[in-house]
Amino acid sequence: MKKISIPIVLLLLLMGCSKEDDTAKKDAIATLRLQFQHVAKDTSGQRVNLVLDEMKYLNADADTFSVSTFKYYISNVKLFDAQGDSVVIPNSYYLIEQSSNKPSATPMKEIAGIPAVTYSKIQFSIGVDATHNNPDSSQYYVGELNGSGADGMPWVWAKGYKFLRLDGATKTDEGRSLGLVFHIGENENFQTIAFTNNITLQEGKTTMAHCMVLVHKLFTGTSDIDFDVNNDVQVKPANVASQVANNYETGMFMLHHHEILE
Repeated sequence: MKKISIPIVLLLLLMGCSKEDDTAKKDAIATLRLQFQHVAKDTSGQRVNLVLDEMKYLNADADTFSVSTFKYYISNVKLFDAQGDSVVIPNSYYLIEQSSNKPSATPMKEIAGIPAVTYSKIQFSIGVDATHNNPDSSQYYVGELNGSGADGMPWVWAKGYKFLRLDGATKTDEGRSLGLVFHIGENENFQTIAFTNNITLQEGKTTMAHCMVLVHKLFTGTSDIDFDVNNDVQVKPANVASQVANNYETGMFMLHHHEILE
């Protein structure tokens, strides 16, 4: 085998260039836009965009339902590269809310100043971690956390936050018309979700990660929720609240696609 010798001066030059390249990569920054499209299964079995106050969605127990309020926190956003090194987004507490029926109103959050490299995993949690979900009011105003209650997410009767809130109505398979209240909180229901997709962030550009949120999966997956039995779930019944939390951890979120925006 023929050996190739690199003169020491050239080697030093190459090493210098490599260090400069590494520094340049670390200094290069980009923006990540997280977009959340809320969809649900309608009575024909098709996934359609969530429209507020329309009685046309179906759960696994064949109960028809509508949604008047749908909001939740994502928090503790992290990105991991192929070596397992992570970028932690500080104070990343974002309230995601379906506030309009217009397609242009799809909720999104933009995170700037992220190192422009290729990441192999995006991770975030649903809810508020125990550090900020506690009686210490000094922890109540970080990121988009708002302890004043103006956004309807803090509990009225206790300190802490609802992690996810869905209000609506249902016509059950037994013919009953009921209200729907699913307010899920409590530290044991704090769940973490990870997408293992390669996403490249390019210097000076914005990459959009399009997350599809399957609202009907809130009521099915690890456990099916029968509205005739449970249509009002808050702190209690605690076992049903945990079932709902396990449902949204296992099947409600999917990374549909990503693209670099010009």
